Amino acid sequence: MKHVQPDVLEIRDGLRLRRVRGDHAFALPWYQDPETVFMMDGDDGTYDLIRLEWMYCFLDRVGELYFIEVLPKNSRSFVPIGDVSMSEEDFTILIGDPSYRGKGIGREVITRMVERARELGYANVKIREIFTWNKASISCFESLGFIPKKRTEHGHSYVLKL
Repeated sequence: MKHVQPDVLEIRDGLRLRRVRGDHAFALPWYQDPETVFMMDGDDGTYDLIRLEWMYCFLDRVGELYFIEVLPKNSRSFVPIGDVSMSEEDFTILIGDPSYRGKGIGREVITRMVERARELGYANVKIREIFTWNKASISCFESLGFIPKKRTEHGHSYVLKL
């Protein structure tokens, strides 16, 4: 039986995950930045709207997909700053808005998604590949207990046993 994905996962005041539905064209600039795409995909092939829609449809079909949203100071509306997805075979996270990188948000999101994996009864949280040049991701995931599992073409796969 397929589980029901919640529309919102609260993390803390001012930070939440919102299920991806409907229009997501606003996320296109995140995937058109060559440096961001290189860290994530290992190439400089930026995305167009068709590729972005295909990716989001795929991630939503195989697991849970959320936008990472923050509530800026003096605002009443949450704004998306990135995305996160998790299935039994892979985990991905992107802080698409560079002004929110390096502030611990990724760590909070990963921690909440690990809790979600436990809720779903996963035995492990797996990451297909983190590239050797993505030092920030390696450091973050390893600090949360993820360990390298297998050497890949450009890095390592990782696993966290639950």
